[in-house]
Amino acid sequence: MSVASQSSRRRHRRWYQKITRGQVGAALSAVVIVVAIVFLWEAYRANSALRLAANQTQILQDQIVAGDNGSATRTLKGLQASAHRAKVTTDGPLWNIGSKIPFLGKNVTAVQTVSDVIDNIATDALPPIVTLSRQINLNTYSPHDGKVDLNALQKIAPSVAKAAGALQRAQTKMDRINSDSLLVPLRSPVALIQSKVDGAQSAANSSNIAAKLLPAMLGAKSTRHYLLLIQNNAEVRSTGGISGSYAILKAKQGKLSMGFQGSIQDLKPFAKPVVPRTKEEQGIFPPTLVTDIRDANSTPDFPRTGQITAAMVAKGLKQHVDGVISVDPVAMSYILAGTGPVILKKGVAIDQTNAVQLLLNTVYRFYQNPTVQDDVFKLVARKVFNEVKSGRADSRSVISGMVQAANQNRLLIWSAHANEQKLIATT
Repeated sequence: MSVASQSSRRRHRRWYQKITRGQVGAALSAVVIVVAIVFLWEAYRANSALRLAANQTQILQDQIVAGDNGSATRTLKGLQASAHRAKVTTDGPLWNIGSKIPFLGKNVTAVQTVSDVIDNIATDALPPIVTLSRQINLNTYSPHDGKVDLNALQKIAPSVAKAAGALQRAQTKMDRINSDSLLVPLRSPVALIQSKVDGAQSAANSSNIAAKLLPAMLGAKSTRHYLLLIQNNAEVRSTGGISGSYAILKAKQGKLSMGFQGSIQDLKPFAKPVVPRTKEEQGIFPPTLVTDIRDANSTPDFPRTGQITAAMVAKGLKQHVDGVISVDPVAMSYILAGTGPVILKKGVAIDQTNAVQLLLNTVYRFYQNPTVQDDVFKLVARKVFNEVKSGRADSRSVISGMVQAANQNRLLIWSAHANEQKLIATT
């Protein structure tokens, strides 16, 4: 074969290879474009489904709180459809491949996780709650005519436990996502959903613990007695103020009542410690920690305060208590936001706006006699207690006030029963 012929063939081969590479490149580019368009379309569908699901979740929450079972059932069906659509859309091969791409992969995985979590919540966590939405609302945990319906609490306990478990699993998955590392358009939505899941899990967990604790603590099996300490912030102590005023609460089969009310005049300091001080307490706190109810909360460890004050009323008042509850005037003002004004006597009322001023200032200015001051504190405590247990108050506002007080360590609870205290300690 001639040199010219060989050269011609080489030129032809290079030309063919060049054309082939160009065709393959064009074909691959076309495939990439098609795949990108399909992926973007699926991402748009998933985003729309997730946004719709988020709106339906908020609507469903309001319907459950209101006890609107019919509307909640319909909304749940719509939510389940939206959540399932988002999960199916983000569960295909394109998404799985996309999750392996450096940097972009974690964004794809985040969207897949969110879709999966919302679908699981709609499938596992919400149905048992919606099924009992007539019973599962804040009224379930509130007294009516002086009594809490323990049967209702025991009935909803399994459903609340199931919901809490599902939301705990959802929270665990969402916690694996670092929203700050995602693309800017995803950061805020993912962080918002994380916050919503955290809030739902916290609420479900609290409801679950309450459903477990309340029947026994409210005397389902045996009558319970509790010491109610009213801390006075006018004289500071570690958990709020001095416990100069107190009362004995009784719970029997869910029925609540307030019995003996006293002050330092009725429970004078003891000559000897009611319980031994630990070595650490001896080095930090005065001996009055275990001899004077006014100093029993010098320690910031409220369970320890509970043990000490329980021993004090057992020795000084011959009264066994199953636990200790503490509130302060600020906590009472939060609760009064739900009860509205409470009439103390003709022409005198206490409400959210004047409770703190009245109890921490006005009483001392108007009445110099400590006995009269104590009488005012007793009257306020009994009147507010009676108003709450009557059931006339707005349950949502009262419980919201209690939650706010608990978050600020103004509402504290200790149980003398170890199994109950173990649960309380987690809250």
